[in-house]
Amino acid sequence: MGKFDGVLLVSDIDGTLYGNDYRLKKENAEAIEYFKSEGGRFTLASGRSLKDVEEIGRPICNTYFIGLNGTVIGNRNELLHGWQFGAELQPILRKVATEFLQSDIEFVSDEGIFIYHANRFSEFHRSCVSDSVFECIEALSDAPKRVRMMAFWMDTTEMDGFSHWFSANGFLKSVTGFKGFRHSYECVPLGCSKGAAASLLAEKLNAKLLVTAGDNGNDVAMLKAAELSFAPKNASDEAKAAAKVLLSRDADHAIMPEIVEKLENFLKKTEIHDSALLQTKQSGYNDS
Repeated sequence: MGKFDGVLLVSDIDGTLYGNDYRLKKENAEAIEYFKSEGGRFTLASGRSLKDVEEIGRPICNTYFIGLNGTVIGNRNELLHGWQFGAELQPILRKVATEFLQSDIEFVSDEGIFIYHANRFSEFHRSCVSDSVFECIEALSDAPKRVRMMAFWMDTTEMDGFSHWFSANGFLKSVTGFKGFRHSYECVPLGCSKGAAASLLAEKLNAKLLVTAGDNGNDVAMLKAAELSFAPKNASDEAKAAAKVLLSRDADHAIMPEIVEKLENFLKKTEIHDSALLQTKQSGYNDS
């Protein structure tokens, strides 16, 4: 019996596991290996494609991956679960394309990323992902038939205004939207999130304790869904408010050793029962 038996630890990548150098630090890798050696399950949840998440996570993860902000769970051989948009997307696209002429609209599907009205942020995004397909399209009608995630890329000075406009138009009644990675406002099918995906994966694995770590708006649902959740020092205000534990380290200084240490201390104080998940959401958690 390992000390982390029954624990599923799900981490965001950019801004959480990765700092500004976009690399896995040795200290993070060692802490993850120790966690797994004691029976823990570790995986990644990201706005990146499932392929991208798997390429990053294959050396360190020991269960399914979560990609596209929770719209897909699986690996290259098996799609465990997936969500996609329906007809609700069209009125949103027409409105955005009309009123935000400078916005890059990206459609993310299993086939890759398709860009309508590419702007200067498109090249930045292209440099951050490893998808084999990253294609510009001439018209909204050229978008892929099965869209799992959508992103609007713009200058950060426009982000708050766009977010308020998006909500004021009632679009959040038909899709889930949030500020994503730096210059992007991202949307997924209603009810879908990293939190929903992490909870579903925990259920599939019969995990007794779900633990998550994240730093941004697209991590909020995952931080709230977990019985124990962590936000690094560099996290956004909304991520810090959603997390149960704020870390003393930021993503540039390897947060996994601190997470594993705090988790270990937490488990020493708490008995995990096979019949139910821990109720730390209601009781709160103080690791002091």
